[in-house]
Amino acid sequence: MGPFGWLTAGRALVVTGLVLSVAAFAGVVRLLPWLVSPEVPLEVSAPFAKALLRAALEAAILVGPAAGFAYAGAEIVDSGQARALFALGAAPHRLALGAIPSSLGVVAVAVAIAWLVGFNPVEPGRFAAQLVDEGRESCAGVERPRSVEVPMAGITWLCFPGQPPRVVGEVPRSRGRAWFTATGIELGDDLSTISVRGLELRARGDERISQVRVSADEAHVSGLTPWGSTARSPWRSALPFLIAVVLGPLGLGLVLRFGIQSRWLAGAIGGGAGVAALGGLGLPDWALWGPLFAALVLGLAAGALRSVNHGLVARRRAR
Repeated sequence: MGPFGWLTAGRALVVTGLVLSVAAFAGVVRLLPWLVSPEVPLEVSAPFAKALLRAALEAAILVGPAAGFAYAGAEIVDSGQARALFALGAAPHRLALGAIPSSLGVVAVAVAIAWLVGFNPVEPGRFAAQLVDEGRESCAGVERPRSVEVPMAGITWLCFPGQPPRVVGEVPRSRGRAWFTATGIELGDDLSTISVRGLELRARGDERISQVRVSADEAHVSGLTPWGSTARSPWRSALPFLIAVVLGPLGLGLVLRFGIQSRWLAGAIGGGAGVAALGGLGLPDWALWGPLFAALVLGLAAGALRSVNHGLVARRRAR
């Protein structure tokens, strides 16, 4: 794995574990109001907890290896080992390329954990629908009336012994002037559409009409603001792992190239690159094709120019 393979892999695993711990703790803090609320059963909280764990894992995959490799690079520079290797003819980019196997090993561990967790997120609507279904199932077999909140969806199930549950909530974009109750609800994949069954709607009127009541066997609401993006394509789901493989050796090479001795500065540079990559994953799929294509073209152009330059130098020496 190169002369510093075990060192870089060890630092990357440690930093990745630290980032995962911090991100997971932040997820627990965010989930805590649901866990302590008596009106939110554990069955409703479980899908949201899994989604928070996926987000924490994604952050750890992108930030941890990049910061760990850069930190290890600063250790190599500070100890003088880098200077010794440079004196023997080793180049920073060759040392960075030699660290790719260790980067693959670290990411392979993250892939195994992600596979166990179920890394690929679902569409927002399907996720919300899962929470809604879990809330409805919590009403099964109740012995006394109770309510089950589904906070993310903004609705509440009313449970009654021996009777089908009913869902109640505020009508979207009504600004608190309209409410509905229904026997069933279905959410669109991006939450831009909602379908309900057994609808009973009540709304405040104006000075001429004090109240509006609407009943319908089925009702469909469309034109709502989409929430989030659709499900990721396979290449988009693999993108965090691919970026993590590249960021680690790249950060190591840059630290060696510029001779950065401060471990914390190097770790901050590598971690900052990981945070930037994490933010870039929030862009739509089409927005990523341009930068990726441009990076590919620039890389090929740099390689071609480097080859041409070496050829010219070799010809001059031959003369």
